Amino acid sequence: MANASPDHNPAGDTHNSTAHVIEAARRPLIVARHQDTVNTAFARIDAEQALATDTDNTVARELFSCVIDDDSLHRSPLREALIEHCCLGLDNGDIAAVDLPLLLATCLHLAHDALSQYPGMGDITLDELNECSCEMLHLAQTHKDPPPFHHPDLKPYVLWTPAQEGLSLHALHCIASAEGGDRQWQEAAGEPSLGREQEEPLEDLPEAKRRIVRQQLVRERIRQLFAKKVFINYLDRDSLDPNEIAAYPRIIDWLGAIGETPHLFSFMQGQTQAQKIFRLQQLWHILLQLRELALRLHTAAQHPSYRDTFVDLHPAQQLEILVQDRYPAATIDRAFCLTVAHYPFAAFVEWVQNRVADETFLLPPPST
Repeated sequence: MANASPDHNPAGDTHNSTAHVIEAARRPLIVARHQDTVNTAFARIDAEQALATDTDNTVARELFSCVIDDDSLHRSPLREALIEHCCLGLDNGDIAAVDLPLLLATCLHLAHDALSQYPGMGDITLDELNECSCEMLHLAQTHKDPPPFHHPDLKPYVLWTPAQEGLSLHALHCIASAEGGDRQWQEAAGEPSLGREQEEPLEDLPEAKRRIVRQQLVRERIRQLFAKKVFINYLDRDSLDPNEIAAYPRIIDWLGAIGETPHLFSFMQGQTQAQKIFRLQQLWHILLQLRELALRLHTAAQHPSYRDTFVDLHPAQQLEILVQDRYPAATIDRAFCLTVAHYPFAAFVEWVQNRVADETFLLPPPST
């Protein structure tokens, strides 16, 4: 029996399973017994104290690791998970009540250090830290620079607190609703001219239809010119000030600045206030489309059906094939929107600049 494979030990599996069930059943009782003590220790901590602690505290580091690596607590807020583990430590004698304030403060410091690596997370409050999920902190421990904007899985690299999620959703709702804004593309300086290749086919149409089609072409031309001002001119690698990039940690911060001070952005200047509101809404739509389209092309290029065909094709040609094949678009849901909104602005700028440089930047057509 001593040489039996651990994979074939029903008795051992039963024992471990039973012990796990018993431990899980006892946890709520242990927490109820000690949670007042832990809550009292939490009440004695302020943000200044937490960030002043020595993070080389071995016991605190072990406690923090246990909390964020506990699979049963991944969805739990940090405070709730710390309370549970501290209660277990008090019950079995691994933690002394007198040490609780220092241990908890150090754990909060460790959490802050892990999250502060992410753009826009350096000034989160103590309350926000306490509400962060253990899963988020587990991901933050393995923080790396974000992959390109079209990467299929940005979750480990783009994080936000529950409080930031609420603020972002409100801001994005205001941008998307465009209250007080125009409902169509307009140009304060007058309609742009259309090329001969667009004008000549219109001559064969009845006047009423010609007017409608021409208006659609003009609006699309305005949209294209706006996109050029943003992604080609404003984000130009040789002219965009690095300090301006650094001023906006995430895309949502950039959009917020455009909404508050549109007159400071060259691609908004000269337009009516109603058109500025509309253009901010459309810019947000284009950003979502850019990720969806790039993600769609990237995903299709990994599939055997398209892998070889796509090698020497421009993204526009790749998209044409996918449209003909009715290849499904990515789902743009709440998580998708929040990921785009919290993606680091500097990484997004670099992604655009690289694609412009190698001539693979593709403005999504209105229908995508």
